Amino acid sequence: MGMIKIVNRSILFLCCLGISYIHAQTTSNFETKPVAFRSGNKVFLRWSVSTAAQWRQANILGYNVERAEEGSTNFQLLNTTPLKPITLLAAQKYGRESAVYIVTSLIQQKPDPKDKNRSDDSELYGYYLLMSSYNADAASLSASAYTDSTTVPGKKYTYRITVATIAPEKQQASTVTVQDDNTLPALPSIVSKFMEKTVNLEWNIKPVIDDYIAVVVERSTDSINFSTITNPPLLSNLQNANEKEKDTTKKMMIFNDADVAQNTKYYYRIKGINVFGINSEPGTVISGICLPDIRTLPKIKSIDTVAGKFVVNWTMPDSVKRLVKQYEIRVSQTGDDSTYKKIFTFPATKDSITAFDFKPSQSNYFTLRAINQKADQYVESFPYLYQLNDSIPPALPVGLNGVIDKSGNVTLAWSGNKEPDILAYKVYRSFSNTGSYSLITGEPTIETIFKEKLPLNQLNADIFYKVSALDNRYNESALSEPIRLSRPDTIPPAIATLLEVNMVNNKSMEVKWKKSFSKDVVSYALFRKDIDDSLSTWIQIATPDAMDSVYSDLNVDPTISYAYKIQAVDKGDLKSGFSNERFYKAPAKAAVKVKILSNLNAYTSRGEKKYIELNWNINRQIAENIREFWVYRVVNGNEAEIALQSVIPGTSKIFDDDDVRENTRYTYYIKAVYKTGGSSDLEKINVDY
Repeated sequence: MGMIKIVNRSILFLCCLGISYIHAQTTSNFETKPVAFRSGNKVFLRWSVSTAAQWRQANILGYNVERAEEGSTNFQLLNTTPLKPITLLAAQKYGRESAVYIVTSLIQQKPDPKDKNRSDDSELYGYYLLMSSYNADAASLSASAYTDSTTVPGKKYTYRITVATIAPEKQQASTVTVQDDNTLPALPSIVSKFMEKTVNLEWNIKPVIDDYIAVVVERSTDSINFSTITNPPLLSNLQNANEKEKDTTKKMMIFNDADVAQNTKYYYRIKGINVFGINSEPGTVISGICLPDIRTLPKIKSIDTVAGKFVVNWTMPDSVKRLVKQYEIRVSQTGDDSTYKKIFTFPATKDSITAFDFKPSQSNYFTLRAINQKADQYVESFPYLYQLNDSIPPALPVGLNGVIDKSGNVTLAWSGNKEPDILAYKVYRSFSNTGSYSLITGEPTIETIFKEKLPLNQLNADIFYKVSALDNRYNESALSEPIRLSRPDTIPPAIATLLEVNMVNNKSMEVKWKKSFSKDVVSYALFRKDIDDSLSTWIQIATPDAMDSVYSDLNVDPTISYAYKIQAVDKGDLKSGFSNERFYKAPAKAAVKVKILSNLNAYTSRGEKKYIELNWNINRQIAENIREFWVYRVVNGNEAEIALQSVIPGTSKIFDDDDVRENTRYTYYIKAVYKTGGSSDLEKINVDY
């Protein structure tokens, strides 16, 4: 039978009961902690005490089991005499290998003062708890279990375990209450592997480990009569390979059955045992047969083509043919183990010559696999190489594209050829589309990506690339269609020259320039500034095309003076310096001032909400030219501290100032700012608040 390695033997049963146990703990008061399991009219009880010393004394004094009904505190004694462990002599009738005899022997043992590790009862108590945890008779006959068969189903009971003759004030007895029946969960499925001389079984115990302290494995040869093959049972807390893996949802319990015969069908199932010694229903049954392994390889003698079919001539010793279930013919173009694919399957009854249909590649590595009757073991022949004569080159590569970054790094990519015998690719380069191409790959590249770095200080801006394909026989394809790449531009274009600016019919400004002589210019950037406004800055007003040399600026005011300049932009988005500036001087303005606002009034609110409201009308003739209003404020006539209060849209006709205080004079100045960039005179209003 297989062997299982367990860990934490002295703590295992305590963990299952949910009882904390401290090595060599000392306490003056007895403490008993019970757990219960109810099934029908029976309630199964288990308990333990806090220390090994208490356990030793309680075995002498005995335990009392008390019960109260329906939540009352009126406990009644169930046992007529204190429960004590049976004698070693009485335990002999159960057999010296039985759990009853073993736990009774542990109770009879005494500490060894000369052994530091066994100078008290702690280790004995730990082994006792372990050995009695999965055997109901051992627990009951050693006074750590009791079965109450006098209950009424559905009725609520509370149990208390005490140590006989110990005063109540010197012991602390916990209680446990039961009412409904407890149920045991279904066991997990078994995963099996039937080997040549062993059967490997494993199952995930984690979903039910809290309910079962141990598992037994049962075996049958007829699927009806099962017998236990694990004695003692397998404890649920154990070391296994799965603990080293990352899957925290599993804790695999493993059992290896080595007491098997070949060519015999076996059936396996498992049962769980809880700490009350109750067995679960059996789990799902699995079955299989241990078959001998095949140790002799088949051999391919020859491969030929006959009447359009492939014919394989092979051998396999008669001594192992009976073990073969079927054969597979597998093929690879490269001979790498991971690239073989099954192309034909035939039963083991066939003779040693087999024909099949197959469309070959240029190179074909064949193997013959013999599969054992148990299907998870096979042997395979050494590869047999079959090649075709080939003088036909592959198709030219397609999909060639590429880029050059600003540092001169070239990256080419293309679609891989579909032919199965493609070996590699060659890359060619030319500095003229009409010139000859030179090979730039010293060794053919097996990738469909190629990289190189080009110098940027070359006069020729364009580079052309082509790619060819090679097959396994080094037949080379024609060159692909060329791709044209341009070196990155690091030199800005030459400066354009601004020739003149003229106002046309007081409606638009005509700007003319002499183009940059750089051939890679793609556009221009035209800038304008209001020179009548000292706060005005240059703004870009247009992006004329590279073919343009005239631009009409429609968004101008003939009463405002303007300055213009222009900049050339090439295809690499490099910009030239600015051109010379050209100016338009507006005619002197008439002395008559245009009043922007009319009916400028103020309203003051002194209620709960305090504010000053300004309202006005706008001159219709120029209303559409106003972009925004700037509102300034002076407090108590201190003009030196005039401050911009707000900027509001040009369509606004009202302004509220809620930052006001009483007994203060406020002076407001309002200025209109035009869409062309100019501004009106300030208009003033005083408000006493």
